[in-house]
Amino acid sequence: MIRTLAIAAASFAFSAYAQCQAASNFQMTFYAWPDNDPPSADTAMNCGGRNNVAGGTGTFDDPLTMAAEKGRFTNCQVVYAPYLKKYLRLEDTCAACTGDWVDVWTGPNNGDAGAGLSECELSLTGGDKADHPLVINPPNNLEVNSADLFSSGQCNTQHTFPTNVLANASSSILRGE
Repeated sequence: MIRTLAIAAASFAFSAYAQCQAASNFQMTFYAWPDNDPPSADTAMNCGGRNNVAGGTGTFDDPLTMAAEKGRFTNCQVVYAPYLKKYLRLEDTCAACTGDWVDVWTGPNNGDAGAGLSECELSLTGGDKADHPLVINPPNNLEVNSADLFSSGQCNTQHTFPTNVLANASSSILRGE
């Protein structure tokens, strides 16, 4: 009986480890009300009771909306973006996104974002939008920065972490530590 329990516990630990995985080379862009299709905060999926409205703070319990190519992730799947120190949830589709490309919601949830939103999206994306690692099926205890990426006409690029390299941060994550 004890041996059976030990084997079951080891199998469970291995399956939990196998679910959390690092993926790299994702292109990451940003979108908001004006460049959503149609222009709005509407999403294709109703995840977490948001009633098909984009949003989130980036915590595990309130992930930030992301869009991707249909079928790239499962509906409402949560990932973790070390570049943003935010959890993201697939709540929308992105017609331009192909393969390993995610589009992250910057907010706000109304059409009155003020000047600078498009420029902010470009600044957050940076010159090279490739090679942003993601943690697929992450644990719920990773470091989070829940500050808005864009608010009150202000672009908050200081809330990105380009040196937060997954190789350094994820080895303990992937081992379940």
